[in-house]
Amino acid sequence: MASSPVDIHLFTDAAPSVDFGGFYQGRWFTSTWPPQVLEIPHASASSALFELYPLVVTASLWGKEWSASSITVHCDNEATVHCINKGRSHSPAIMPFLRRLIWISAFSFCLPEVQAAGTRSRPFANTGTSLFEADIPVNHPLKTLLDASLNSIIQAVSLRTLQSYLTAWESFKSFHLPFNIPFPDFSVLTITSFISFLNSSKNLQASSIKGYMSGVQFFHKLIFNSRSAAIASSQTFMLIKGIQRTQPSRQDARQPITLDILTRCISTLRKGYHSKHVDRTLDTMFILAFFGFLRCSEISTTSTFNPLTHPTVSDLSVVDSETMSFSIKQSKTDQNRRGHFIYIFNLHSPIQPYQTLLAYLHFRKSQTKTTSDPLFVDESNRPATHFWFQKHLKAVLLLSGIPADHFSGHSFRIGAATTAAQKGLSHSQIQALGRWTSEAFKSYIRSDRSIIREAHRTLISKII
Repeated sequence: MASSPVDIHLFTDAAPSVDFGGFYQGRWFTSTWPPQVLEIPHASASSALFELYPLVVTASLWGKEWSASSITVHCDNEATVHCINKGRSHSPAIMPFLRRLIWISAFSFCLPEVQAAGTRSRPFANTGTSLFEADIPVNHPLKTLLDASLNSIIQAVSLRTLQSYLTAWESFKSFHLPFNIPFPDFSVLTITSFISFLNSSKNLQASSIKGYMSGVQFFHKLIFNSRSAAIASSQTFMLIKGIQRTQPSRQDARQPITLDILTRCISTLRKGYHSKHVDRTLDTMFILAFFGFLRCSEISTTSTFNPLTHPTVSDLSVVDSETMSFSIKQSKTDQNRRGHFIYIFNLHSPIQPYQTLLAYLHFRKSQTKTTSDPLFVDESNRPATHFWFQKHLKAVLLLSGIPADHFSGHSFRIGAATTAAQKGLSHSQIQALGRWTSEAFKSYIRSDRSIIREAHRTLISKII
């Protein structure tokens, strides 16, 4: 908990061509740029990166003094402020430093109290130099290897996950205060009471409570190098299950864009919905989203375009006269960026998926200078954003005579799974087509009333 609205003021600045520095409570530092920054390609070395790096250094130097404090960082770069507040960036050059900053925030600011708790209950696993504190001298023979270890550890937890864990940990800490419980207490009594508190006072759903428990478990493993027996206990499991049963289930209101709806939307586009450019772009995006079981984030952007993560002209290609491929560089289930290929085949269909993609590829190549340009662009030749895609999708649905309220960019993925199930594809086939790594795909399959009607008709005919 912060002792006041603002406890600490930090000041940093950077001159990309010279050096950087920082000031904190009468102390300061300045340095020339290290090789790890200078070696970043010029195209990726943005001003946001240069402004972020001094903050990482500042947190490394003095972060251990900031536990339970509210910190204001004075920065004159809006892009840096944005990526820190969001906790992520689409720039591959910025992400390692942003990860390091959040990692330092998690362990430099929280670890002192965690280590103190470890000594109260049982010995802390690393009573000497801590891997997470990284407090060995710069000239230590293992310093380089320690830095390498830290960089690898940072990659093990995504920024969003780490941020959610920190939220859970702060909530767990706050829970101790009014009850005068020494922090952190991992007894069954405290853990189950915390869960009931989250349910009754915070009105959290069981699924959210499970996420909080994952966060608390994460920090327990860091303190004791083992899982919490209380969190994994039968009592805790039954408590969460009981909460889940008492809460009304929330139905997913998103509607599927099935093959029939897709066909109607494509027909609207080909009759002339907007400009020729917009119609052709949406036509291709709709078809690719449906037949590729794609998430909206896999064909559009939410921030600055990055050719290393967002779709480019080179990602759509002709394999042979019967096949086209689309490369997905990364996705929700592919954080390691192994990549995945979606194939569109030259099969007979009224909406002609193969021919549509082939024509669009020729169209985009005639417009672009390099194949690293965005694959999908709006009427102003800017990368197609999530908002732009959703806006036009709803407009096309309305023109096609379909109420658009409960449709979104994700409706293509839901509709593809629903259509596949209706066509008799097996669960394993649907899971493979949608690149699902769990059975979550089952929640995407919707039961259409016409299908149920036909099933009833079959039942009646058998009875008669």
